[in-house]
Amino acid sequence: MRPSSSYIDLAVASISMFANDGTLDMGEVERLLRIAFADGELDEDERRVLGLIFDRVDRTRVPDDVWHLISITRSQFQF
Repeated sequence: MRPSSSYIDLAVASISMFANDGTLDMGEVERLLRIAFADGELDEDERRVLGLIFDRVDRTRVPDDVWHLISITRSQFQF
């Protein structure tokens, strides 16, 4: 049985996160990753949605540690 994708949960969670202040903080990025990996893997839909979410993050508006986590996640999981 294929694990269920949480890409809809990711999209919904990101709406409230961005509505808050227009960007993501460390806790929000970590929450998104917990949602994405809840089933132990990152499927194509989750990868696509995380990529779209991370594309909205403005490098100049987040701390270096947040940008680093986003960057290493994208690199490690190739999205």
